[in-house]
Amino acid sequence: MSMMQFFNFPGFSGFRAGGKNGGEYQGKCPGNGPDCVSLEENTDRMRVWPLQGNVGTFSCRKCGRGGDAIQWLRDFQGLGYIEACSYLGIEPKTQAKASVPGRSSAPRPVLEQSRKITIHPTTSPSPVWIEHAEKFVSWCHEQLLANQEQLDYLASRGITQEAAIDCRLGWNPTDTYRARESWGLPTELHGQTGKAKRLWLPSGLVIPVYRGGVLHRIRIRRPDYERAKNCENLKYYRIPGSAGTTMILGESARAFAVVEAELDAVAIFAAAADLVGAVSIETLEGNLDAEAYALLFGSLAIIDALDADDPKTPALQRALAKWSATFDRHLRWPVPVGKDPGEAFKAGVDLRAWIKAGLPPVFQIGSGTPDRPGQSLSSGLVEGAADVEAVAVEAITASDEVEKKETVVAAPASGDDLAELAGLLANTPVRVIKSQDPCEVRIKWTPAWRSANLAAAARISDLVFKSEAVGKAIHYHPAKEIHAGNLIQGG
Repeated sequence: MSMMQFFNFPGFSGFRAGGKNGGEYQGKCPGNGPDCVSLEENTDRMRVWPLQGNVGTFSCRKCGRGGDAIQWLRDFQGLGYIEACSYLGIEPKTQAKASVPGRSSAPRPVLEQSRKITIHPTTSPSPVWIEHAEKFVSWCHEQLLANQEQLDYLASRGITQEAAIDCRLGWNPTDTYRARESWGLPTELHGQTGKAKRLWLPSGLVIPVYRGGVLHRIRIRRPDYERAKNCENLKYYRIPGSAGTTMILGESARAFAVVEAELDAVAIFAAAADLVGAVSIETLEGNLDAEAYALLFGSLAIIDALDADDPKTPALQRALAKWSATFDRHLRWPVPVGKDPGEAFKAGVDLRAWIKAGLPPVFQIGSGTPDRPGQSLSSGLVEGAADVEAVAVEAITASDEVEKKETVVAAPASGDDLAELAGLLANTPVRVIKSQDPCEVRIKWTPAWRSANLAAAARISDLVFKSEAVGKAIHYHPAKEIHAGNLIQGG
């Protein structure tokens, strides 16, 4: 059994309702049918058994949909059989036939991973799909740059034209259809007519996701007027053949802001590319692949800005519990106005200032405001990181004048508490120690040193235990033992 089993059901936020069949979870059915969408009480209609069978099973008590994880991806994510198998990392059968749900031979215990965010393997589309998808993205990108109405719409969400260019956003003006086979997709037949299905490329904002410079997936945000014509509840459409790759903007970042919608990720990165990378996970519990998980796990800070219609909703509380259990440096940091960064920007919130306020002080040192909105998404983060390292070196070098035999209270090295502490710690045996509980911090020094340096010891104690900026930096610091050499550098 894979430890990533529960993510086989993306878009489902459920609560544990029992231990039968290895664990039963109940939640809202993501189906577009009127039986499910129109129900305000649709909070427990869908039942999921993530440990049942080979890939888990599901069943909706209202609309009657059911099957295994393959069928889930086909019904609710728009994937074909081959793409669903690729998403799950399993070998497809010779015939495209969804598995039938069944009972496992014996109940299995709920894995500890089910209490955390579940990670799915990082996969890649076929070369044929990439070739044709890239042509589609390029054409739609040209259409966007020629459409002022859509550029104005993006600007209203905090996305400049330069950011749209960097992220290769596009606009598909009308619904178009292609032969599935031309994109390397398997033939599918309509059940009633027996005719071959065509690949639907709906009208809307085209949002590509790249990983390492290679196109991995495309989602289209359909405008309201198109949804009124058909598939009203289908706001986002993932083009079949797309991989389940997580959108990451700024893979070299040392801190990340996590949001749901891709456009919110673009807006954040456009506003603060020198401070954070941006990750879009699409849903509360998220589309998180192995590479995205590794980046977040190795980062120094994670700002969680997931949608917050109502902070007390059970789904949000469950998601936040999972994020906190998965990442030690997870900080809940919702937008001050509205439910997401796009709404906050429209309400006049400075996204850059909001992001900066949520970061530990180390990320604010040396981070200048870009000369233009949306600093280059390809270079801004690297330059920002280099600035932080340079300031750290300057702060330590400035402390060389401190006497080795007796430390005196020096002026702040760069005008703030963090730099002052770095200067005081330089050339001393003093260390700040964090226990397994990050809330417990102590200062380690020898009695002899403290007796000879009472003024410096008192100032260090004040900074460590009374300065909000220093306390926040220590809390998010990856090391258990902090000294002048790693205080500002964060490692």
